[in-house]
Order: sequence, then C-alpha cells, then structure tokens
Amino acid sequence: MQKHAKEHPLKLACLYCKFKCSKRSQLSEHLRSHDAYHRCAECGYATLARQTYEAHVRSHDKSLACYACDYVCTSAGDRAAHARTHCNEKPFQCLSCGVGFHRKYQLQRHRGERMCARANTLGQLTQLE
Repeated sequence: MQKHAKEHPLKLACLYCKFKCSKRSQLSEHLRSHDAYHRCAECGYATLARQTYEAHVRSHDKSLACYACDYVCTSAGDRAAHARTHCNEKPFQCLSCGVGFHRKYQLQRHRGERMCARANTLGQLTQLE
C-alpha cells in the first residue's frame, strides 16, 4: 500500500489551506468546503451539511464540558456517558462473564468480537438499574 501511495505524489495543493492531494477531483471536492454554506464564526470550520454544522457549534458550548477533565461533547447524553468514566459506573454488563462497560456499544462490541470466552448466546445485554 505504501508503494502504491508513492506512485501518486501529492502534486496539487489548495490555495486557501495546507490541503494537498494527487487528483483534481479530490481538490475540486475539497475546494467546495471553502465555499460551504455553513461556516463557524468562532473557529472557521465549514461544512455543507446543516446538521454537521449545528453539532460542531454545540462543541463550542462549554456548558457541555466535563466537570472533571477537558472533554467537551455535543450532547447532554454524551456528557453523562463520559462522566461514568470518572466514577467507574458501568451499567452495561455482560451476563456471561460479568464484565461491565460504560457504554452500550462497548458491550455489543465485547459480544460481537467474541472477546467473552464464556458468552454462548446472543442477546445477553442488560442495563442494570
């Protein structure tokens, strides 16, 4: 893969930022980001997608910052899930081996990748109250 990448040197560069690429189509697509409909007044981030822009603007909202570290998230739910990492709360437990997780997707990954040697059936997902 590295050899293949060397065959396509980054010859093309954006006039507005440090972006470089090897194909005109990539540069054309990148240049559209400079003419984006939604540009953040605080940091200059730009996007064509309104939802992406709104999520980005929320990331500047310090009211969604973690009380214990520098983490800033875009929703109250994400902040609550992140806060569990500081208090070691693990409400999602594997019923086969008892290992707990902060987030539901971590338990699903644990089961899906067969990390749990004792798991013998799917559907062993619970949230402890």
